[in-house]
Amino acid sequence: MSARSWPSSPLAAAGRAFALLVQPPTHVGFDARGFDGLPDEILSLDRLRALLLEPRTSVEVRDGVA
Repeated sequence: MSARSWPSSPLAAAGRAFALLVQPPTHVGFDARGFDGLPDEILSLDRLRALLLEPRTSVEVRDGVA
């Protein structure tokens, strides 16, 4: 990857890094077992992201994951 193709803003760079992290064949997951408000399973990072961004997910759950 060339430096020119990497985003210049910090938020865009974080978004790009996350997108690369969750691309197949990744098996990176988050163990959500024991976190009230999340499914009792190991979640893929993109599914975890979607759950944390849902309006019904409480601030306490978001803070607990962070």
